[in-house]
Amino acid sequence: MTLKEFNLEGKTAIVTGAARGLGRSIALTLAEAGADVVAADISPQVLLSRDLSDSTQKLDQTCDEIRQLGRKSLAVFADVGQTEQVEEMVEAAVAEFGKVDILVNNAGVDLPKPLLLVDGKPPVPMRVPVQLDSGLTEEEWDTMININLNGFRRCAVAVGRHMIERRSGKIIGLGSVVGLRARANAAAYAASKAAVHRFTQALALEWGGFNINVNTIAPGPIVPTDSWWVPRWNVSREENDASIERIPARVPLGRAGDPREIGLLAVFLASDASNFMTGQVIALDGGSSLV
Repeated sequence: MTLKEFNLEGKTAIVTGAARGLGRSIALTLAEAGADVVAADISPQVLLSRDLSDSTQKLDQTCDEIRQLGRKSLAVFADVGQTEQVEEMVEAAVAEFGKVDILVNNAGVDLPKPLLLVDGKPPVPMRVPVQLDSGLTEEEWDTMININLNGFRRCAVAVGRHMIERRSGKIIGLGSVVGLRARANAAAYAASKAAVHRFTQALALEWGGFNINVNTIAPGPIVPTDSWWVPRWNVSREENDASIERIPARVPLGRAGDPREIGLLAVFLASDASNFMTGQVIALDGGSSLV
């Protein structure tokens, strides 16, 4: 038996940050459910600590896998920190597919650092031992707010004009359990994700009358994803992987989540099955936000 309410055939989705990690998994899972996907990511460059020089190859790979699932796909390079590029992304999607039914605002950045060093060290030990030259800089703070929060706003506004005109749409944000329950060495990230949660609720109130649903997924520890490893800190993969292996001890369900599980929730939020749900922040975290 097939549940038609979960079928996304005939729908077009934009997924930002789709070259890797959660974005890639979400894009592929939406395609499995029947959606054509505009896969967007930042153009090859270094953003803060993250070496994104392989973005072209990874984005093309995401699109190729979507096509192998029998769906159409378009690769678009767009920095959600730049309004003009976001608007061009939406214009390209509409030109290619005629409409945008779903926006998944996944693109984000996290640079775990304390606000200040005390005696040259973080006041609270970090997940992996690193040597830092400073606490969180103003540029790093501004970058996380600009990408994580303002990036969502830019994408929502650019897609929203189109969805309001059509009186239909699904907007899905990516928050974090850190926005629900703060952690040390993540002040900017926690602030940006908590703001994403409230932005979701406010936008749901503003656009509900246009039949636009706005919800956000707040992931907990999900592995494997590229975001766990910060190359410029000179932390080895082995040290990073060892810290990840300690995650299950902090999760009531006793394991980390899988990226596909985020994709499956995104399918629900993008489908007709969620038509009566809006303004919700849904923690998918194995219960870790309760601990």
